[in-house]
Amino acid sequence: MKKPSFDCVISYRMNSQLSGVAKLNLTLANSLNIPVISVFDKTLWNYGHPLFSFRLSDITDKRDQEAISEIFEKFKSGENFSVYVHVMADIPLEMGMIMAAETVYTSDNEIFEQLSPLRSKVIELWSPPLILDNRPILETDITVFCFGMAHKIHKDMFLKLRDLLAKTGKSYSLLMSTAFHESVTFDESAGKFQEIEKIFEPNFFHLGFLSDAAVSHFLRNTTFYAAFFEGGVKQSNSTVNSALQLGAVVITNFGPFSPSYLVHDKNVIDIHQCVSLSLDVDQLTSFRNEARRASSLVAFDKFVERMGER
Repeated sequence: MKKPSFDCVISYRMNSQLSGVAKLNLTLANSLNIPVISVFDKTLWNYGHPLFSFRLSDITDKRDQEAISEIFEKFKSGENFSVYVHVMADIPLEMGMIMAAETVYTSDNEIFEQLSPLRSKVIELWSPPLILDNRPILETDITVFCFGMAHKIHKDMFLKLRDLLAKTGKSYSLLMSTAFHESVTFDESAGKFQEIEKIFEPNFFHLGFLSDAAVSHFLRNTTFYAAFFEGGVKQSNSTVNSALQLGAVVITNFGPFSPSYLVHDKNVIDIHQCVSLSLDVDQLTSFRNEARRASSLVAFDKFVERMGER
């Protein structure tokens, strides 16, 4: 297979979880064993032939627009580069780059037909499939679901959870959804997920962002729900209270301020006290019923009622 002439991919958006273009750029670069570089990364000048691959229409910040315009002007003065046109932004900067590039790649035939009469070496492409993790979610004897803030992931407790699951002698899988805190970056969260994936691979499945309906489905239909907290679970941890409401069997960690309505081996499992995980159907049913009873103590109507107390 003849490789393209470019030696790096220049991207505006760098998070492949939040941008389809960023995901395409990362996948393309990985397949060619070349780097993906931010358009603002000064090391881009170290490469002999970059591919600029981003939508100019995505760049709404005026300072970013000005900075990218300066970079493009330097390249137009003699540097080798190619351009991938995802959509036409119909701005002078874009057309200047298109006309100066060595090769222009287009994402569809409409853009190809628009540009091919204007210059040579325009190559019509398409958007390839980008579902990279297409493994079927395994049907295992035990399923553990997690949702909530990634910065609350505690590796040591997930290691103990894995050991407890392994002790059962049954097959198991961990299903984890995504949620973030405003003060935590996506990259920090992605790093946390990768740590957990290494512990449970190949039976770790990242579910991404889920709606309330989807979260409720997994809480009802998985064996356990796991959530661990710095200093132990508290009554302020709404994810656990929500799981209790839906009758999930919660595995968590107790601390000095854990609420009295949570009782180990009755309505929740404290990872620190747990020696083995029971899969007895009657015991799991009892856990679920007791969880719902505990949840009634912290129901939303009682929350509002307490606020009205004088």
